[in-house]
Amino acid sequence: MQKEKTSASQETRKPSSRLVAGDVSLDFVNTRQPDGFLQNAADLVRWSRDIGLVTEENVIAVLTEADAYPQKSMALFTRIMMLREASYRVLLALIHQTSPATSDVQVLQSMFLQTRSHERLVSADHRLAWQWESAERRLTWLHWLLSRSVEVVLTSPLMERVKECPPSEGGCGWFFVDRSKNSSRQWCSDECGSRVRMRRLYARKRTNNER
Repeated sequence: MQKEKTSASQETRKPSSRLVAGDVSLDFVNTRQPDGFLQNAADLVRWSRDIGLVTEENVIAVLTEADAYPQKSMALFTRIMMLREASYRVLLALIHQTSPATSDVQVLQSMFLQTRSHERLVSADHRLAWQWESAERRLTWLHWLLSRSVEVVLTSPLMERVKECPPSEGGCGWFFVDRSKNSSRQWCSDECGSRVRMRRLYARKRTNNER
């Protein structure tokens, strides 16, 4: 019997909402791992809901749009993944104090400038504030939001506190903001640090037993 094809709005697989980075842009970049974590617009918008970036109403609207305009939604999703991959490589280069690839910087520059073109300065509560213009697709608005969050981190003093959970020492490679007073935080989370310590303890015990 042929399995009935499910639409984006019927997809039940839900991405994890495990957040450790301390900034939404880094949590977004961290969705690179595990591989295949975000596979389509439905996955992305559900993840955005789980971290409080969008409301349930917007989730329903985006999933409805994904069903109605699958090609446009996939094109937007692909562009958002381009933002994620370029951001990852630039972050990694900056953390390790090397120059990021010109091609990646150009990708981000193009996206940041495009995002800025969709903001309008308006008067609100006796002051001026930036406000997003209406987007043809709600997924487009999510792209703008993620793009702006990445720009803020990469171009602000906060970047000096961004670290990578060290793969060379058994860490997972996720990015996080070290907000400790003496910048001594090493792991993205206590869970990750505990795993590494347990592996080291097991390795020492095994070595001692083999002597």
